[in-house]
Amino acid sequence: MAAHLFRSTTETTVSHSIGSRYQSYCTLPRPEEVDPETLSEMHSNLHAFSGPTIPKVVSRPPSVASVVPGLGPGMASDFIRPSSAFNAAALPNVAMTVPAPVKQKEIVSWNTISLICSMQVLCALAIFGLGVGRMMQGAKWAIGIELAYALLVMIAGLSGIYSVRQRSYAAAAFVFGLTALSTILAIPPFVLGLFPTIPWAFPEATPSVWMNQNEPLELDLGLSLIVLIQFILSLVISVSGCRSIGLLCGTVEEIKLHHDIHTAFHDIDVPRKA
Repeated sequence: MAAHLFRSTTETTVSHSIGSRYQSYCTLPRPEEVDPETLSEMHSNLHAFSGPTIPKVVSRPPSVASVVPGLGPGMASDFIRPSSAFNAAALPNVAMTVPAPVKQKEIVSWNTISLICSMQVLCALAIFGLGVGRMMQGAKWAIGIELAYALLVMIAGLSGIYSVRQRSYAAAAFVFGLTALSTILAIPPFVLGLFPTIPWAFPEATPSVWMNQNEPLELDLGLSLIVLIQFILSLVISVSGCRSIGLLCGTVEEIKLHHDIHTAFHDIDVPRKA
């Protein structure tokens, strides 16, 4: 009994002298009871044991599309859309080429008509003047055909200038038709101007049939030259008219195709669930 009491007393004394290993909440000192020097010393001791804190760098894991760039169609790379920030960092500066708008061709080339018809008016005046001069000089074959041809060319040229100013397709169609006719009718005045040269090319020909004694050869050859220039101008206008007809037919076919596609997609019966 005495030994048990002595052991209890000894343990109590040792426990009070050594102290508990873990302090309880009630035994911790209050903040107002601790002086600032003790707090700074405790803070320095804490850093001595733990060491300086190194911030961790959190890196985002790479996406599936960047890790496996060669995924086939229909796999994950087709459905993953990286953010814009990663796109700007990963993708190089690619120049985006914007397709230029396709300029639709004009059905009627107004510039061509304006230029050629202005030259036709000048040619008509020259042909008319040469025809009058041949009559006054007593040319053998000055029978007025060149005057009628000059009048036809003048009407075609003035109609072309009018169509350009008014942007009239009806007048342009009239010019194309009249110019094509003048291309064919250019043959008689061109040949009449060359009649005086036939005795030179064929010595067996009778000169009195083809020319007079006072034949104005300069006017005859000048008439044939101007008619040849007018023939070339009329041919250019005729080709431009054929081009306009071709573009018009192509436009009509394109409009018809769009209309058929629109009708086919709007008239189709969409199946509905019962």
